[in-house]
Amino acid sequence: MVNKLIIIYREYGKRIFVTLMLVLICAISFYMSDQMWSTYIKKDLEIRYKYDAYNINPYDINKITFSVGSKYQEQKDMLEELSDIEGISAYGLMSGTNIQMDSTKELIDCIVSDAALIQMCNTGITSDIYVKAKEEWQGCELVWLGSSYKGKINIGDKCLINGIDAVIAGFLKDDARWLTNSSVSIGKYDLSSTALVFTDNYKRFDWGESLEFTTPVYYITDYKDNEIIKRSINEYQVEKGIRAGITNEGEELRKNIEDNAITDDKTFVASVLLYAIAIVAVSAVTIIECLINKRDYAVFIINGISRRAVYFMIVVKNALLICVPAVVVWVYRQWKIFHGIIPHNNEFASELSYMATKMSHCVYVPAMMLVQAVLMISISCLIPIIYLHKRNIADLMEK
Repeated sequence: MVNKLIIIYREYGKRIFVTLMLVLICAISFYMSDQMWSTYIKKDLEIRYKYDAYNINPYDINKITFSVGSKYQEQKDMLEELSDIEGISAYGLMSGTNIQMDSTKELIDCIVSDAALIQMCNTGITSDIYVKAKEEWQGCELVWLGSSYKGKINIGDKCLINGIDAVIAGFLKDDARWLTNSSVSIGKYDLSSTALVFTDNYKRFDWGESLEFTTPVYYITDYKDNEIIKRSINEYQVEKGIRAGITNEGEELRKNIEDNAITDDKTFVASVLLYAIAIVAVSAVTIIECLINKRDYAVFIINGISRRAVYFMIVVKNALLICVPAVVVWVYRQWKIFHGIIPHNNEFASELSYMATKMSHCVYVPAMMLVQAVLMISISCLIPIIYLHKRNIADLMEK
């Protein structure tokens, strides 16, 4: 094995300039691939996460977002209008705050939502569960904790939400998710370490009137009636002078998927082109080298080195030429993204962004680059190996 590596090293030495050029071409190709795959997969994971948060058809969910200069009265008027529109099955508000446990004084991030929106997201809490909990814990607001608190906090434990008495009514499912917006943000990408409060009296938690700010309003309606209801709401906005925009969750999700289409990305086209150039370059050099060194290969075989060993040397030589730049590029990109080889959440906007980036570049990108490297090695070695396999010693010894 050592002798084979020495022979490979000498082969590199014979064509040092060509070797360096091929290494550079491979490095550029893998850099473009790394950049393209990490960006695409990260966005795809974020889209999939958001899709998994829905418990109903996302096309049935609409969000009304008020402009920066909107007054609280505009939000109040909008809620009154939604209550009068036929076809809207549920509507409400949500916001972020925290709860304080009576026993430990621990503060836990919390999302407060109108109980009307209970079926909107994937939490494991149904209307029946909510009704039964209300009957059991009358007079208290109901809190469901993330799954990470199981065994640490008990059902029935008391807590406070902005000074309001509340009780732990249960725990969310392991993969519970909820939508986020300008007024709702959570530390993790799921609800495992977050509390969720459903209430029939959201006004108790609504600080918008006293602080003069608005929060997005969600409403649920059958998608086939969406345009009619949207037109009605827009007409009401014009009449009342309300400044707000309406977005449909399903349409936004579809737009994000279309915007992330990899085949429409110029980086993808450039990456494929550079990858093809790298394959052609390595293959061409390998074929030319095989023709030039065929007498050397014949001498190896005459001196007892098997044909398979000769094929193995060709494969190893190209594998090193291709894999070393791939590894160096991945390490460089890893350091650039995470400021270190080991991923850590330092400058990411959210836990979701960090999770998606880590999964993308630490799991999926290495797998894709491995597939590309194996394919490149296979293609570049195929013709030289077939050529040598079909020639006898006499043919190889000819000048």
